[in-house]
Amino acid sequence: METPVGMSSTDETPKRTDRTPPWKRLILIGASLGAGIALVGMIAAVGIRWYRSRPLPVHEWARLDINSYGLEARLKTEWRNDGLYYQFVLSPSSQRKVKAFAAAVRSYQGPMLLTVRLYDSSGFQLCSNLITGSDMSQNIDDTGEIAGLSANGFWSSCSRGRYLESRKWDMTWSTLPNISAGSGQPSPSSKAPASHKARRAESVGSGEILSGIDVIRGKLDTESGHVFSVYESGERYTIIGWSAGERIECSCDTHSNCLIEDTTNGERVHAHLVR
Repeated sequence: METPVGMSSTDETPKRTDRTPPWKRLILIGASLGAGIALVGMIAAVGIRWYRSRPLPVHEWARLDINSYGLEARLKTEWRNDGLYYQFVLSPSSQRKVKAFAAAVRSYQGPMLLTVRLYDSSGFQLCSNLITGSDMSQNIDDTGEIAGLSANGFWSSCSRGRYLESRKWDMTWSTLPNISAGSGQPSPSSKAPASHKARRAESVGSGEILSGIDVIRGKLDTESGHVFSVYESGERYTIIGWSAGERIECSCDTHSNCLIEDTTNGERVHAHLVR
């Protein structure tokens, strides 16, 4: 069959030309870049959060000998779930003293306040945690004797960065069961005369009424005239919801380090008794 004159033997389709205006192309390119940057940022944020919250190995700190009381203290810490957890044990320095320790604990009277502290390699304090008697439980051995006191919980207001810088620890206390004295009360020879700070701490009642709150400075004023300074910056956000007129429960050691609980909402902060 012959091809009609004036017609091509092949069916050629005209080529399309991209007639998209330049400004539209710029918008499409910008939108693609923005979506890519947002995706990268999201991945980076997830990665950073995972890095900061990933568990760290359990750290068993060096034993702390309290020879004047016949006691020793042990501390284990672990960073997990984006926070610091601790295990603290107070026990007699030898198995031969378990019965004396048990008798001292049973006859012990008065509040027990312990402050555990972490320091960097230069001796600067990084973190502290107040442990009260209500936080501790008795460790019973196979003979039924009290072989130790332990606390197990969350260490508030210690950031991952500060924890990683920590190299050593120690503790302070108000009073402890004293095996050396053969009594549950501190012996006169081991208890120094009350300092001005100690007398000031003893003047704080278990229940105080808030009269003023300065969140920026971390200051708490009470109707009785006491002033507390919340020294951990992270805990200052906690007192944003506290109000004047609310009742707080205070537990302070002889170094004027206090654990303050707002009885309205059950929130706790660590503070230093200024006045």
